[in-house]
Amino acid sequence: MKKVIKIKLLKDFELLCKMLDIEQEQFFQYYLDRISLPRLMSIHPEDPEGLLTDFFLKNTPVEDTKETQEYIEKKAKGKYHHAMMTIAGTELEQPECEEQLRVEVKKWRDEYVMLRKKLKEKGRPIKIINYGN
Repeated sequence: MKKVIKIKLLKDFELLCKMLDIEQEQFFQYYLDRISLPRLMSIHPEDPEGLLTDFFLKNTPVEDTKETQEYIEKKAKGKYHHAMMTIAGTELEQPECEEQLRVEVKKWRDEYVMLRKKLKEKGRPIKIINYGN
């Protein structure tokens, strides 16, 4: 899927890219290509500890209320997490495991998105916090 987005690049980021002779588009594409829940759970050889996806999951600041976060975690552990862990616990080779995990995520993705949407409609804020430099 290709999507064009507009982002404001900070001067510090532009400076660093110039100093290291890095194309900004290539920088973003490199990291975006490696952020994947199935890849994380299947222990991909390029990122066996899942550092890139883990960084994304832990460092994307969102404004979930404590109640919202607990509710989502409870739902996820009960319904989605068990199925994913069952697949990840098999002795499949990494590429096959990653693909089966991807299929599993697609099964419940829409339901999960609807859950978050309903929580947002009930007044539970779920949004990315904007930080400036």
